[in-house]
Amino acid sequence: ATSEASGRAAMGYHSATGGPATSPYLGFEEMFRGPESIVRDRQRPYVDVLRGRGPVVDMGCGRGELLDLCREAGIPAVGVDVDSGMVARCRGKGHHVEQADALEYLARQADGSMGAIFSAQFIEHLPYESLIRFLQLSYRKLAADGLFVAETVNPHSIQAFKAFWTDLTHERPIFPETLLALCRLYGFEEGSILFPTGSGEIQVDRWTQGDYAVVAKRGAFI
Repeated sequence: ATSEASGRAAMGYHSATGGPATSPYLGFEEMFRGPESIVRDRQRPYVDVLRGRGPVVDMGCGRGELLDLCREAGIPAVGVDVDSGMVARCRGKGHHVEQADALEYLARQADGSMGAIFSAQFIEHLPYESLIRFLQLSYRKLAADGLFVAETVNPHSIQAFKAFWTDLTHERPIFPETLLALCRLYGFEEGSILFPTGSGEIQVDRWTQGDYAVVAKRGAFI
């Protein structure tokens, strides 16, 4: 927000520096997702879900908030992100992060080698075919009883649904019922929906919480 010469409120900005941003998507994240400290607080409930599940691979790790929490909790974790600015931010904090396309990275890993595959605000960026490939690869690469945890925007929340479209790299919102069904169809033995900052009352959280995560477990190898 800014103001016109007359003092009236207006939509616009005044930049202290000219020229393009060094890392445009990192800058976009800073403006629209909020400070890292707030994101870490929102993601803190995942620590208990992931504890004892290492190695954890954080797909689309962004600025590394989940990696920060894993390090604090002593959970082995590696990040993967295609954006050079995000990778540089994470490496600057001492994290092990690979700059790579998530699906290509997964395809290179040994089957059954991962304790957990985590992503936050990532799957809504994938075209449908890539989302299905992500689920298929995740199922193959997880160890027996490994966890697939994917946080995304909750379109049941009207405010979150509106805000979804501020990011032009988003493909489509994914309803929790749809994501649960896909996890079931692509092999995961069990799955549930977690609202990380919710009250625990499903019929309240379903309509009020801006984010949710599916937590799906791969069964034992047959």
